[in-house]
Amino acid sequence: MAYTSALLHFDGNNNGTTFTDETGKTWTASGNAKLTTTSPKFGTACGTFDGNNDYIYSNDNADFEFGSGNFTIDAWVNVTSVTTQRTIIAHGEEGNTSNYGYMLYVYIRKTRFRLWR
Repeated sequence: MAYTSALLHFDGNNNGTTFTDETGKTWTASGNAKLTTTSPKFGTACGTFDGNNDYIYSNDNADFEFGSGNFTIDAWVNVTSVTTQRTIIAHGEEGNTSNYGYMLYVYIRKTRFRLWR
């Protein structure tokens, strides 16, 4: 756990909006982001995002700045339909030359990773 920056199992009650992070960070739901107990892969629930500006976010934290060392992003994602780009995880602002960032996203049935400086 010493090297873990965020760990969300998405367990909880149906339609819940509490996203517990095992590392202690606070995550806030935006849009219609919520938990559903309908079809979890593991545990009691899973996060559901309908694609209309739904996301969860946490305050900026040095843990999310991976630097130049090795890192791993691990996620189980069930995409039912994608007609445009859908972000899974992101940090920083692309095109902002004073900041670096990364984004894991799905674009027309292909998972892609982008890293910028």
